[in-house]
Formats: sequence, structure tokens, C-alpha cells
Amino acid sequence: MSDQKSGDGAGRGEGAGAITHEDPARWVPRLKRCLGEQLEVVRLLDELSRTQSEALGSGEMNRVLAILAQREPRVRRLVELSAELEPFLRYFGELRSGVGVAMKLSTSEREVLRGQIELIDEHLRNVTERDEFDQRLLAHRREEISQELAQTVSTRGAIGAYAQPLPGGPAMQDFKA
Repeated sequence: MSDQKSGDGAGRGEGAGAITHEDPARWVPRLKRCLGEQLEVVRLLDELSRTQSEALGSGEMNRVLAILAQREPRVRRLVELSAELEPFLRYFGELRSGVGVAMKLSTSEREVLRGQIELIDEHLRNVTERDEFDQRLLAHRREEISQELAQTVSTRGAIGAYAQPLPGGPAMQDFKA
């Protein structure tokens, strides 16, 4: 039985105005489930992000690539959950401040939902900040490598211009006229 058929008012395909029921018992369980799963996904992403930054900092590029591969399915799931939570987004402000739709909830429900939303935000901020730092670090390293390669090519050219002929090679050629 789908959420829409169960009449939770926040079923898939009902659009942004999905919280239509006065009775929170009809939509709060789905919201709690979605937020709970999203929280677990962002916690794991935060952990993977931290590990990725450590690997990047120690120059372990193969490990960085492996961690990126682990992050990919979690990011996809986060996108899916965000789409599922979309009907509730316009109410997050009310849930945080305790007005509007939040007034229909018990204090404990409000606190649980508010806590989940705040933790999700915190983990996402951590991941975003770390990823931005890592991107700057990668750009800096890419520039360093580019300069090293340019210097290597230049050095080889200079060495080649002044190098003596290799031993055992012909020093002179004798041509018949």
C-alpha cells in the first residue's frame, strides 16, 4: 500500500502542498522515517568525507578514489530522500520555530524532528566545508604537478643541448666523395 493510498497527505506525487491533514499522526511517521534515514546517510557521508580528507592530506590518491566510490551510492540515496522530503520542506521553518504546523505536534515530536533537521544540517555543512577545502587542495596540488612537469621538460631540454655524445657511439663519420 503506497503512502498516497494510505492517506498520509504526504504521498509521492502530491506536490509541495502535501501536508494537508490536520492529524499529524497521518504524516509525522513518514517524516520521521525519512529524516531518520537521511540523518544516517549524512552521518556516513560525513565520516567518509573526513576519511577522504585524511587520505588526500597524506597523498593516498588510490584510497581517495575508493572513498569517492563509496560515497557515490550514498549521495544518490540522499538525492532520493531529499525528493521524498520535498513536500515537507516548506514546513521545516515552522518545525524549527514551533509555529504553524508544529503547533499540531506534541513537544516531544517537535523536538525529535527539530533535532533531526539540525543534525542533518550540521553534517551537510561539515561535508560541504571539507569538500570545498579538498577541492582547493587538489587544485593547488594540480598546479604544483603542472609546474614540476614543465620544469622537468625544460631541464631535459637543457641537458640534451649540452650533453656529450654517449660512449660507444660514432664520434665521426667518414663519407666517400
